[in-house]
Amino acid sequence: MLYALWCESSTTTHLEYTQPKILIKVKELLQLMPKINKLPRNACIYLNDSFRVTFIKKAIEKAGSMRQLGRIMGYTGNAPNWSIKQIAEGKQGIPLSKLERLCNFMGISLIDVEKEISDIKVSRRKSF
Repeated sequence: MLYALWCESSTTTHLEYTQPKILIKVKELLQLMPKINKLPRNACIYLNDSFRVTFIKKAIEKAGSMRQLGRIMGYTGNAPNWSIKQIAEGKQGIPLSKLERLCNFMGISLIDVEKEISDIKVSRRKSF
């Protein structure tokens, strides 16, 4: 049976799969997790490995290139493909605002993607 711990610190809120002091069954945890449409737009979403890889791969194919997908998702600068590469490898989460754009581009509901979330990190830093 898989267990996880919902952790809140002064800077982030996330799931930990380490040796937790309080164990909660994953199904119960999913009910406790905030719904994706209630999260702040700066929330960083991590997707399950298998879903993330296929989802990003299909999005790159549809966009034509990793660079173009980065532009569609709203990444700017000289290397928008760098963030896409980091997301595809699981080294970086997808900001909710970028995930919304990606879902719109792919024609997939955020509710469907919500089932594939493995971790959510919310920064508590105040934006100016």
